[in-house]
Amino acid sequence: MSGTPGHADNRRSTFSGRSNYNPRFRTIATNFQAWPGLYTVTDTAPTQVAAVAISSGGTQLGYPHCDPAADVPQLFAVSRPYLRSNDSNRQVTITGTGFGAARGTVSLAGAQGNPSASIVSWTDRSIVINVGNGPNGAVALSIRTAAGRSTINGLTLQLLGPPNAQNNQNNPRLRQVNPPASAVRPGETTYSTVQAAIEAAAGANGTDLVVVWPGPTGTDNPTGAYYENVVLHSSVRLQGVGPGGQYPDGAYVRGSVLDGRNFAIDNPSGTAWLNLVGLVRYAGPEAVPDGAVVTVLAGAGEFNAGNAPTINGFRITGGNQSDFAGNINAITGAVKTPYGAAGAAVTQGGGVYLHANARFTEISDNVIVGNSGSYGGAIRVGTPYVNTNNSDVSISRNQIRDNGGTNLAGGIGIFAGSTNYSVDHNALCGNFSAEYGGAITHFGRSNNGKIDHNQIRLNQSYDEGGGIMVAGELPANPNQPSPGSGPLTIDANVVQANLANDDGGGIRMLQAGTFPITVTNNMVTGNISAHEGGGIALDDAVDVRLIANTVMDNITTATAVTSDGRPAPAGLSTTFNSAPLQATLPANSPNFSKPKMFNNIFWNNRAGAWNGVSVTGIGAPGAPPGEPLNLWDMGSADGTGPLEPTNSVLQTTTGTVLSPTNKVGVDPKVVAQFPTSVQIQTSRTFPSFRQAVIVVQDVAGTQMGNYHLAAGSAATNGGAPVKIVGNVVLIPPRLDIDGDRRNMLFPDIGADEI
Repeated sequence: MSGTPGHADNRRSTFSGRSNYNPRFRTIATNFQAWPGLYTVTDTAPTQVAAVAISSGGTQLGYPHCDPAADVPQLFAVSRPYLRSNDSNRQVTITGTGFGAARGTVSLAGAQGNPSASIVSWTDRSIVINVGNGPNGAVALSIRTAAGRSTINGLTLQLLGPPNAQNNQNNPRLRQVNPPASAVRPGETTYSTVQAAIEAAAGANGTDLVVVWPGPTGTDNPTGAYYENVVLHSSVRLQGVGPGGQYPDGAYVRGSVLDGRNFAIDNPSGTAWLNLVGLVRYAGPEAVPDGAVVTVLAGAGEFNAGNAPTINGFRITGGNQSDFAGNINAITGAVKTPYGAAGAAVTQGGGVYLHANARFTEISDNVIVGNSGSYGGAIRVGTPYVNTNNSDVSISRNQIRDNGGTNLAGGIGIFAGSTNYSVDHNALCGNFSAEYGGAITHFGRSNNGKIDHNQIRLNQSYDEGGGIMVAGELPANPNQPSPGSGPLTIDANVVQANLANDDGGGIRMLQAGTFPITVTNNMVTGNISAHEGGGIALDDAVDVRLIANTVMDNITTATAVTSDGRPAPAGLSTTFNSAPLQATLPANSPNFSKPKMFNNIFWNNRAGAWNGVSVTGIGAPGAPPGEPLNLWDMGSADGTGPLEPTNSVLQTTTGTVLSPTNKVGVDPKVVAQFPTSVQIQTSRTFPSFRQAVIVVQDVAGTQMGNYHLAAGSAATNGGAPVKIVGNVVLIPPRLDIDGDRRNMLFPDIGADEI
C-alpha cells in the first residue's frame, strides 16, 4: 500500500516518481476484502517515521520542510560515473536543479590529485563538463553556483585506467548493473541485480567497482528502483549515478535507487537474504540483524583505508523494522538484542547497517530517506553494548532526512568501538527517535569521533537529545560509573529548531564521563526542550570545552513528565554528578558538570513555566499581550553551580559567576534571527504526559535566519586568545564555522568571525 496518508506534503523531491507517495510513513503490503455495503479505510498510513511540525499561524500537524531551497544546487544524476584514461570523449552531463542561469564552478577533488572540470554548458537544470586527465582513483564532484551556494550531496567520479590495465585499489575492476548499451565493452559481462554483481566481485581477488545504473521501469516501478536488500561483504565500491529527482512539474530524472520495502523475513526475499548471510564469513556477533537496505559485513582485519567498501551516489529508502528491539535493563545495563533470523520476532531494518569490523567504510553523497530502524533509521554503525570495532568510518555529504528509529537513535546511530569516526558535511532534517538522538546519537565508548560541518535541523526525539545525543552506556554494575563516551569533537555545525521531549533540545550529553568533549564553532539556535537545556544539556559530562559557539533563541517548556512545571535553563543546563562518577574524581572537584567555557554568545534563551494550561514566559502563540519573557541563558534547575563563562556575550547572569570580561545585556546583533515556538498537547488519558510540537515557519533550512554577526556587533574582537583552566590550556579554533581565519589575538565571540 502506498498513498497519501492524512495531510500529505506535496514537495516531493524525495523522489518516488509517484506524486502521492509520502516516505515519511512506512509502506506495507496487505490484502483487503471488498464486500457490498462494507466500508474499509485503506488509505491510512500504518506508522509514522519522521518528525512533525506546525506552521506558524496554523493548527494542523504537518511536516518539516526538508527540501533544499530553490537556489541550492541539487545533483540528480550524471550521464556516467566513471571515465577511463584513454577515453577521447571526456564530457559528463550533470542533471539536477538549482544550478542558476549564471555559470558557477564544478570542482573535482581526489586523494591522488584534482583533475580539471571545464564548463562546456550551464543551465539551471543541466551542466556539461569536460573532465581533464588525472591520476587513477576516486574524485569528489561538487557544484558551486555563481551566487555562492554549494551542493550538499555531490557524487564521486571514478577515474579508471584502460580496460586492459592491471587492477588495483586505484584502478578497480569494473562491473556494471543494467548499463546502457553505449557503456558496455565487447564481451563484457553485465548484471541485472546489484547483489549478483557484488557476488561476482566477492569471488575475485582485489577491489571491484560496481556501477549501478537506473534499473528497468514498469507500471509498478516507474523510477527503475532496485527492490533489493543488498549485503556488501568484500572490497567493493558501490557506485550510483546519483539519487534521481523530481521537478515541480512532475518530470522525473532517474537515478540509482535501492529500496528495501519489499523485504520480509518469512518471504522469499528474506529466505534468500538469510541463505546469503549464512555463506559469508564475517567478524562480530554471529547474529546479523536483517531488514537493512544495505548491510556491510567484514572479516577481522579485512578492510583498510585503501580497500574498504564505499557507498556513493544512491537514494536509499524503504528499510523497515518490525516491532521494538529488546529493552535495556535500567538497573544493570544488561541487554538482549533480538535479531532477524528464522523464528526471530524483530526485523531491525534501517537504511545502512555496518555489522562489525567494517573499518574505513565510507558512506557519501547519498539521499537516505524514509527508513525506519531499531537503532537508527538511516545509518547504524555497530550494536549497543557490543564493541564491534567499526573504526575510521566516514559519513559525509549525505542528505539524511525523514528517517525514524525506535531505540537510542533516529537518523544516525554510532555505537561502541567506532573509533575515529567522522560524521561531516551532511544535512540531517526531519528525523525522529522514539528514544534518544533525533538526528545523531553517539552511544558508548568510541574514542576521537568527530561531528562537524553538518546542518542539523528540525529533528525530534521522544526523549532526550533532539539534535545530537552523546552518551555512555549504562554500567553492568550500578555502583560503578558509566564507561563514558570517549573523547569527541563537535565543531562547526548548525543545530537549529530541533525538539526533545525531555532534556537537550539541541545537544545532550549524558554519562559521557571524564573524557574531553570539545564543542566549538556551532550555531545552536531555536531548539526546544520540554525539560532542561533547550540548547545544550549536560549530565555526568565533566570535561566539556565550550568555545566560540552561538547559542540563541532556545526554549525550555517545563512540560516533560519529569518536570515540576517550574522554569529550567534554556541555553545551557547542568546538574549534579552521579555518586559513582563523583567518587572517581579528584578531591575538591565540582559536584556538577562544569564546562570550561569562553568566547560564546548566549542570547534570547527563554525558560518557560507550565501553569497547567499553557507555557508562560516564552512568547508562545496566543500568549496574553504584555506577558514578560523569562530569559535564562545558563545554570541549573536543581540549585547546583554556579557556571563561570568568560569573554562572552550574555543576556542574563543568573546561575553564573560575574566576570568583567563578559558583555552583559548588549545585543550581539546577528544578521537575522529566526523565530521558533512550541505548542503543547496534553494527553486526555494521561494528563501528566504533554507532547511538545515545534511551531516554525514553512521555509527551507537555508532560509531559517542568519546567525552570522552583523556589522557593529558587540561580539567583534571581544574574545580571548587563550584560557587556562587548572592545568588545561585552551585556544579558540583558528577557523570559524565557515572556514574563515580568526584574528587569534582578538577573536570575535561566537561561531562567526566577521
